[in-house]
Amino acid sequence: MPEFLEFGKHTTYVVSSFSLTLVVLILNVVSARLRLATRIKRARQRLALEENS
Repeated sequence: MPEFLEFGKHTTYVVSSFSLTLVVLILNVVSARLRLATRIKRARQRLALEENS
């Protein structure tokens, strides 16, 4: 194992912190993409209603 990956007795804390951070970042991206898709869909529906009126 490379020297910079050796955390001694702090390995559990460091690995769990990095893992949790990665999960939060992924969830943030997924959530933002879902909100964007929903808003685009609603905007298209509004435009379609306005064109039919």
